[in-house]
Amino acid sequence: MERCLYCMEELYKGQEVCPACNRNVYVEKTEPYHITAGSSLNDRYFVGVSIEYRGESIIYAGYDNVLRQRVSVKEYFPLEYAVRKDDGHTVGLYINEFENVFNEGLRRFITEAKRLAKFRDNKGIVRILDIFEKNGTAYQIVDYVDGNRLSDIISKKGRLSIKETLVMLEPIAETLIKVHSEGVIHRNICPETIVIEKDGQARLIDFGAARHTSATNTKTLSVMIEPGFTPEEQYLSSGNQGAWTDVYAFAATIYKCITGVTPEESILRSKHDTLKRPSEYGIEIDDCIDDAIMHALSMDITKRTLTMSDFMEELHVGNKIIEWKPMGWRIYAVCCLLLWVVSLTLSSMMLRKSSDNNKKTLKEISTTAEDKIERHTKEIARTTEDLTSEYVVTTQYITTEQPKDVTDQDKIIITTERITEKNTVEKDVKKKLTEEKTTEKKKTKKKNTEEKTTKNVENTEQITEEEIFIED
Repeated sequence: MERCLYCMEELYKGQEVCPACNRNVYVEKTEPYHITAGSSLNDRYFVGVSIEYRGESIIYAGYDNVLRQRVSVKEYFPLEYAVRKDDGHTVGLYINEFENVFNEGLRRFITEAKRLAKFRDNKGIVRILDIFEKNGTAYQIVDYVDGNRLSDIISKKGRLSIKETLVMLEPIAETLIKVHSEGVIHRNICPETIVIEKDGQARLIDFGAARHTSATNTKTLSVMIEPGFTPEEQYLSSGNQGAWTDVYAFAATIYKCITGVTPEESILRSKHDTLKRPSEYGIEIDDCIDDAIMHALSMDITKRTLTMSDFMEELHVGNKIIEWKPMGWRIYAVCCLLLWVVSLTLSSMMLRKSSDNNKKTLKEISTTAEDKIERHTKEIARTTEDLTSEYVVTTQYITTEQPKDVTDQDKIIITTERITEKNTVEKDVKKKLTEEKTTEKKKTKKKNTEEKTTKNVENTEQITEEEIFIED
């Protein structure tokens, strides 16, 4: 089974055009220094055509026959002094005087790859899957990233929104913060070295120019140029390079995304700086973001933003995509809210307790009043019963007790007198009953009035106490 030298898809014997990418399966070597397409590398990797030359490396399409997946193959091959020998694989030198320089670069190529391999789980860069020496040079096997270059996306759209740009590039910024903490700088950040995968994930695909920095070697790094994105210190072989070098390039990339314009070359700005602020291109941009970008693009290193973490913090001051660290005022607000809730709860409990006490007092007053009313009612009933009994006795006397030796005329007179007396007694009894009832009503009314007055006084005192509590 054969494979397409471009896309690594399987081909049947005799196929001349790849059905996947529509390219001719027969490839001639485009440059004499390229490794022969279709070669086997380290008894594991199938090497296809050259994709690009970047930094000091040639990048080829490749296929891992063990993991059965597409990969990219990076070969250390500094064009200044390296040559391909006639066998199409082995790397040699123009002249032997370059041997020390070549070997030093080869050592860096391997060392930096091992350092970057620590970040294989970080989504902001491509994973380094394998590192080995072969054919007089060294190779890195890295993930193949299927997506579009950021440079192509900008060319197609013209420019991107600020929000889209910052959200898209943030994983790369986080990756650079971690990489810088290990003393490694990329030195080649630009839209061309950033790939946006189909799921929107941004990856920094090329660390071919990456170098480790220390107090003794920051001024001896090789020259790497990407016009518009390379700071002035990279134009100088003895320039002071560090994390701030990547900050400049990253800020220039953001500048290109949101304006659609490549920043003026730093070497020209050093003579006459005419770089416009992003806001001057008529885009809606927060002043804080505008200032942050220009601060990171400062020509003077002493005035430039020195770290990626500082740069991202300055960007987020004006951008609300990510909620940033300062939370002191919110903690204070939450504490105040909790204090208010506790106070309200205690007030409610005290009012409830006071209400329960008042209810108990009112119940006792009500019970006492009912007892008194019942007692007075019984007294009235007894009085009425006594008066009624007296009335009955008197009536019986008037009706039954009459002298036997009286004439009819006398009987009439006596009867009339007794009836009159009876009526008088009845009137007196009724009058007395009426007076008793009136007196009892007055007593009850007076008692109710006194109880209402007592309740009003107690309620007034309670309200006053609650107002004092609330004010406190």
